[in-house]
Amino acid sequence: MNQRPLKPVVVLADSWLLFKKRADGSLFLKELVKENAIERPTAAYIGASNNDDLIFYHEIFEPAIQPLDARECRMILRRPSAADAKFVETADLILLAGGSVETGWRVFKENGFNQLIPRCFLEGALLIGVSAGAAPQLHG
Repeated sequence: MNQRPLKPVVVLADSWLLFKKRADGSLFLKELVKENAIERPTAAYIGASNNDDLIFYHEIFEPAIQPLDARECRMILRRPSAADAKFVETADLILLAGGSVETGWRVFKENGFNQLIPRCFLEGALLIGVSAGAAPQLHG
């Protein structure tokens, strides 16, 4: 295992916090990435908890990630392709979307993400959970 320094686990009650500005006007998410020495991140969005609803990916995730000048962003579906699973393995930032805790956890157990995501964290990925997407991080 190629272990990188551990990044924080960020647990957000709501997605609006992805757009939150600090007192100095800087974006919380942009500063979080910068503070963790991530330049031009690869970012994976996992929407298992919201049944892969594209609206959340396009209307929340993409606009939140845009200021980060990400190298690549990708929505990872409930039944990920081998290429998508590999992308998650190497992603600098993994966002677990909100929705139903039960649905998300069931999908994670079915597709193996219940083991993959903790491994990615141990290998240095920055994990962000939004609402229900925060729950798997809390009881992994």
